[in-house]
Amino acid sequence: MSLPSSTDDSPIIEGSYFASRSAWLAARTEAHAAVDKMKALVSKTKDPRAAQVGAALERIIRRIPDAGAALEALADAEDLGGETAALKENARKTVQLASYYLRSDRLAAMIRDNPFHPVSVDKIYTHALQTIQRELK
Repeated sequence: MSLPSSTDDSPIIEGSYFASRSAWLAARTEAHAAVDKMKALVSKTKDPRAAQVGAALERIIRRIPDAGAALEALADAEDLGGETAALKENARKTVQLASYYLRSDRLAAMIRDNPFHPVSVDKIYTHALQTIQRELK
């Protein structure tokens, strides 16, 4: 179960699937930081479309299927001794969807090839997705 820390906004991750949940959280944090940096660079151009570009960049991150939430539900069920087969399958499918989205989304490709600050969101999440796949076997 993750509990909020009293000192910062990062959760304390304990229990089942610790490595996967930690890797997902780290990837999500890194991706948000990279997108925020790119948004700042785009806004410095003073182009009137900068706000639209910033919104599109945020959409990239929001649309990634949340493997962290699927892992959280699975870990909570395991910690409580509940039935986990369906939740484990859901987590696997969520990881597959996230991987597919990161490889195929048009906006994700555009962020990778932009002239301001190229960011490979798919590469940021690769380690986390691999860790999750290993732990879900």
